[in-house]
Amino acid sequence: MDESLKEKLERLEAELVDYQFETGADTVWNRGSGSNLQFVANGRLDKLEKVLLDGKELSNHDFTKSSPKTTIELQEAFLGTLEQGKHTLELVYSDGKAETGFTVMQGTSHLDLTDLPAFDGLTEVEVDGISYPIQELDGKRHVMLPETGDLLTIYTYRNGSAENTHDNYPTGMRVFRINRSVNGATVTELPELADLLIYSGCSIRINGNRGIRMITSMTQSNKDALTGDGLAGFTMLESGTVVQWADSFTGSLNLDSGKHNYAYKRGTADPVFATSGGLTQYTNVLVGFNLDQCSKDIVMRPYVILEDADGKQYTLYGGRVTRSISYIAWQNRDTYQPGTEAYDYVHELMGNTTAG
Repeated sequence: MDESLKEKLERLEAELVDYQFETGADTVWNRGSGSNLQFVANGRLDKLEKVLLDGKELSNHDFTKSSPKTTIELQEAFLGTLEQGKHTLELVYSDGKAETGFTVMQGTSHLDLTDLPAFDGLTEVEVDGISYPIQELDGKRHVMLPETGDLLTIYTYRNGSAENTHDNYPTGMRVFRINRSVNGATVTELPELADLLIYSGCSIRINGNRGIRMITSMTQSNKDALTGDGLAGFTMLESGTVVQWADSFTGSLNLDSGKHNYAYKRGTADPVFATSGGLTQYTNVLVGFNLDQCSKDIVMRPYVILEDADGKQYTLYGGRVTRSISYIAWQNRDTYQPGTEAYDYVHELMGNTTAG
């Protein structure tokens, strides 16, 4: 064979097995991006024997493949199981291989809760009054936060969760500051704001316009600080109650999704419903219900708008409660003497309610 022809054949043969990644090489994938990760190599798919990640063969459940060139797509669910940092993807053909790397980044919205005891047993967290589920995978717990929002809140409830039942109510709240970076979010607890908004019961009017109220407490010391020099760097602009019909409730309740009214507003109003045991209480009353509406459940929660020294505003919410006028009337069915106006009124509101 002519020497030059031999060299051309050898060069062609080498090119045929010189497998390269055409797209996807050295990609960065952000956790929580909602996307898969695609790679395209120049080899024929029918020659592909296996796909390796960090030296270990992948299962067909972890990726999809298509032709005519080798197109490999790593699925989001699988990518979410990988450790943060660099990884090596290798395509092994019958006559060669292609290799590249990619990097998994936590992203600013990924919050790892695995080693944070404060979140043990919880199924959700809240940012700006919107719930975000805690996810569990391979023994690790994390939550994907919204891209904006500075304070995160968690709650404890009498029944163990925020399930909307008449006998359930919040027993505590904790507040955390969100710290964001490309390596993932972290949180720092603000203990001064723990139990800032305290659920103190619901009641109904026993005469006049049919109505319902939720009573919210603050410690007198917290209120004095928030309306004075500040608490944890915040002062209070407003506090009140936000409500929504339960049949339109989708799991989150805030100032944007519900109706609200203030009780305290800086320089405008500061009605005190009651003071007791170092607590100062406020309430907002809903009136104007017809008898049919008295049996409908309402979801309610308190809110407070805070302001920092730079004038930036933050809204915190207390835990949610679900009540109806009829249910509260049923709870008070034996409070008043038969034959009195209050007894008749309460039993009219109670309607056919016979249990909680």
